[in-house]
Amino acid sequence: MREILFKAKRESNRKWVEGYYYKENFLTGKSVQHFIRGKDDTDYVVCGETVSQYTGFQDRSDNPIFENDILSVATTSDNGKARIHCVFR
Repeated sequence: MREILFKAKRESNRKWVEGYYYKENFLTGKSVQHFIRGKDDTDYVVCGETVSQYTGFQDRSDNPIFENDILSVATTSDNGKARIHCVFR
């Protein structure tokens, strides 16, 4: 069974945070706010466009790979590397 994990950029400082994703509707100026509950049990307001789900794969350094991550892979091209777009379905 794979771990359900998300990452997104915090609205306050645009730094990445990982944890559990949820969104809420409020009766304020914003109709929906997106949140990540971090590993420290703090709820962070995040930018909804940056939310990505963990794919269940890690890179060779055991870092988790999320949807929309840009990965480098070895190829036979002239410069020796290519960039690919990682999409989890």
